[in-house]
This record gives sequence, structure tokens and C-alpha cells, in this order.
Amino acid sequence: RVTKLAGIRVSVGIITPYKLELKCLHREFDVVIQSDEGKGLLYIITVDAFQSQERE
Repeated sequence: RVTKLAGIRVSVGIITPYKLELKCLHREFDVVIQSDEGKGLLYIITVDAFQSQERE
């Protein structure tokens, strides 16, 4: 909703230390992650996965 109002596209990352929490978060946000509007806007990963990436 925020991106629609502002007219800009931003991405949000959720970093968790636990794989079980990762699965729960993916389940909760699956509709957003899989939607055409939300694709590429929400990233949910573990600390280990994040440390192996380069992100700003």
C-alpha cells in the first residue's frame, strides 16, 4: 500500500536467524511474495543467506 501511495517501488528485507521462523514468515507473507505487484519487493532470508549476498 505504501508503494502505491508514494508512486515509488521499494524493497523490504526481513532477516531471521532461524529456519523455522523463516518458514513461518514465508507462509504469512506468501500472498505478497507471489503477487505480481509484490514480486521482488519483500525478501525473507536467514542471517547465513544474507551474509553471502551483497545488498545495500
